[in-house]
Amino acid sequence: NNNMMLPLSISSVLLYICGTTHEVSGFIHHGQSSITTTSHHDHHDRLHHHPSSSSTTSLSYAIVYPEDEANNEPIDPIPLDLAEDATRQVTKMILWAEAMGVQRNGEGCTLSPETNNVLKDVHILAKQDLPTGSPVLYVPEELILSSNKAMVEFRYSEEDMMEEFLLAENMELAEGMIYSMGKESEIRHFYLMLKILKEVEKGKDSAWFHWLDSLPRFYSNAVSMSPFCLLCLPPLMKKLAQEERENVNCLVSSIKMVPFLSDAIKDHPRDIVQWAYQVAYTRSITTEDGDLRIIPVGD
Repeated sequence: NNNMMLPLSISSVLLYICGTTHEVSGFIHHGQSSITTTSHHDHHDRLHHHPSSSSTTSLSYAIVYPEDEANNEPIDPIPLDLAEDATRQVTKMILWAEAMGVQRNGEGCTLSPETNNVLKDVHILAKQDLPTGSPVLYVPEELILSSNKAMVEFRYSEEDMMEEFLLAENMELAEGMIYSMGKESEIRHFYLMLKILKEVEKGKDSAWFHWLDSLPRFYSNAVSMSPFCLLCLPPLMKKLAQEERENVNCLVSSIKMVPFLSDAIKDHPRDIVQWAYQVAYTRSITTEDGDLRIIPVGD
């Protein structure tokens, strides 16, 4: 029976049975069985016309168990859970921020709630009156993500730095696509996205890992809308939403042309590149010098 469970822990069994008139041999291999029978009489007894004959029969089974199949399910190389219903690790982020030198205005303000449900926003809550102009938060400069820093890190090679910041060859295709689609004004967002993705690629080795793990996964803006949702919008809102989607399509396509970004990031089923777009556009501010910055905890 192919569906029988054999409670045996050995790889083969040989069984002999005497006193029958047939030889039966059977083999079970990977759930399939084969049985053959052959009639057998003693040739010597027949030649001498003995009134009795003797026969022996052997019944043998070779039971072969299939090897355990290896687990072929792909292992996600990204240690961040970016599913839309993933829990934001805000408490761990607060502990990380304090260890990295982020300071709050005493007990005057806090993040609320420090442990939140899946879709609830996190915000700064004043616990007491704060005088106008008083500082709320101090974040060390080295923790601030900056488009200027990212451009120095990724846009120019060391050789190019010596030649008045000529564009590195490995970024020409990516930037060329942005310019060809008339999106040159989005270059700073592009490099901020690239910085976020490179830190995601580093996983737990990234200095920003716990901050990344505290970010929202769920968005309900134009980038997240399905084609059906777009059809339901009034004309002006639909036009603006389509422009936003054209923008994200341009930057996502350009990011995928960056040669030093891993395919695990570019082709991740959760669409990490689009998620990085959401982070860059919803959490960044523009400074007076034109730099685009994300200030962890302050964001």
